[in-house]
Amino acid sequence: MCVKCFALINKWRQYQELEATLQHEEGCLVFSEAQSDIDEHAQNIHKIENLLSSLSYKPLTPRTGPIASALDPVNKHRITPQAYHSRSFVGNHCHKYLQQKVYTDLTETIVKQTQTLTSNPFLIDETATIQITFNELNKAFSTVHSAISHTKPIQQSSFPEIQAAIDNYMSVYRRMFPHKIIPKQHILEKHSTPHIQQYRVGLVC
Repeated sequence: MCVKCFALINKWRQYQELEATLQHEEGCLVFSEAQSDIDEHAQNIHKIENLLSSLSYKPLTPRTGPIASALDPVNKHRITPQAYHSRSFVGNHCHKYLQQKVYTDLTETIVKQTQTLTSNPFLIDETATIQITFNELNKAFSTVHSAISHTKPIQQSSFPEIQAAIDNYMSVYRRMFPHKIIPKQHILEKHSTPHIQQYRVGLVC
């Protein structure tokens, strides 16, 4: 493990220990009756709060971790990371992301950044697994997206190919995340093909 990661973990542990001690002191203060005990716990709480405020470590957000922050170079593909974290990663962002060069850049960055932060073979293997998982998943969904996310007419001869792409994507997704099917995926799997067959046009999604 690199010095930077070791220092970060130590700060995280210190922060967690102080938070736990603070909760304990606050609980003791609530149930204290003697004034001397109240004063003691109040003083301890004040000291701990000062220590927490002076500690350089702060809890990580989805954007501030060493791996997540390394994904910012995705901007070169004209994708704004904030769009993903604000849950508005749709439309043009989605179209750009589903290009093979883009999503493989992202997954490759995760592996390379992990290798610079640690020599732990288990963590490196885990990121390699993440890379394989999401490359396969994105490739499967990209095929679906290309087939139906447009406003062009769709010929009847294309229906079996579209259904096969949807079935393949859902099969891949279920294999990787068997308990995380969302309503939009149900709509995609069960209702998109009948809709396309009826109106003979893409879904513009």
